[in-house]
Order: sequence, then C-alpha cells, then structure tokens
Amino acid sequence: DAWLAVLDGATLADLVERPAPLRRLLALTA
Repeated sequence: DAWLAVLDGATLADLVERPAPLRRLLALTA
C-alpha cells in the first residue's frame, strides 16, 4: 500500500522521466 501511495503522488511527467525505477517498483510489487 505504501508503494501505491508513492506512485499515486507521482506525476505523469515523473513516470515518463524515470521509467526504470517505476518498472523496478512494479516488478517488486507484482
């Protein structure tokens, strides 16, 4: 849930600029 809150607070621009960390988080939570 904590990770979801972090992703929720992230803007679309942040996700586009930093896709690698996002993918790592998704891989850990998947």
